[in-house]
Amino acid sequence: MKIQQLGTVLIFFFCLQLVTAQQKEVISTIDTILKSNQFTDTANLKFKEGLTRLRQYIEDEDNQFSGNVSFGFNSQESKRDNFFVISTGIDLSKDTYPFKFDLSSGIQAQIQNGDLDETVSNLSISFDYNISEESLITQSYVFLNGSNNSYLGIDQRYELGGGFLLNYYSGSKANGLIEKGNDEMKLMNGGISDPEKNEKENHRIFSEGVDSLSKSMSSEDKEQFEEVKKSRKRFANKIIKKYSTYRLSLLGG
Repeated sequence: MKIQQLGTVLIFFFCLQLVTAQQKEVISTIDTILKSNQFTDTANLKFKEGLTRLRQYIEDEDNQFSGNVSFGFNSQESKRDNFFVISTGIDLSKDTYPFKFDLSSGIQAQIQNGDLDETVSNLSISFDYNISEESLITQSYVFLNGSNNSYLGIDQRYELGGGFLLNYYSGSKANGLIEKGNDEMKLMNGGISDPEKNEKENHRIFSEGVDSLSKSMSSEDKEQFEEVKKSRKRFANKIIKKYSTYRLSLLGG
């Protein structure tokens, strides 16, 4: 169980590095756009504000994941016997649209007169994934729970499950976000986001702004600009998931 827990943690950090590498490429592309001399009129200046805010979103997410490590130790000793109890635990979480990953693991072991015995251990993993980066409608999930408890006679018990969700978020439509969500969306769009327009229309406006700035760029740069548009869409969807007035879901699994 301990080897499996260590392997899972290593996989978590490996996947985290892959996501980080992709995000750094997008930041580099945004820096290229921001250094250009194409921000002349008022509309482009607002668009520049939006790109700067998007860059900050990506950088903040790149540097953040939730983590917690715990450790406990207890001992009892006499002339003939000694008894030690060691408890360790770790909790990790990373929420980067289109996925969310949570891991929780804990081990309790006792050492009695030099003999080590793993008495209680648990491992819990959940992975949620939005199947489409463009849409919040379809979502999948999987989970794995493993446990070992010598007190209860449970030896390496595992539970594995998964399924799909069909979602409807009010934030995908006009005026479907709470006030804080509208403020976040406006900041990301440099003030060009209009609550009277739905997200599809606001994304079209953003995409047209990227396209207008990429006309003088090479074809390779234009491919990277497409990643900027995708990145903006991912963060918009994240805001919709977090700040929608309501959500309706149908789960099967």
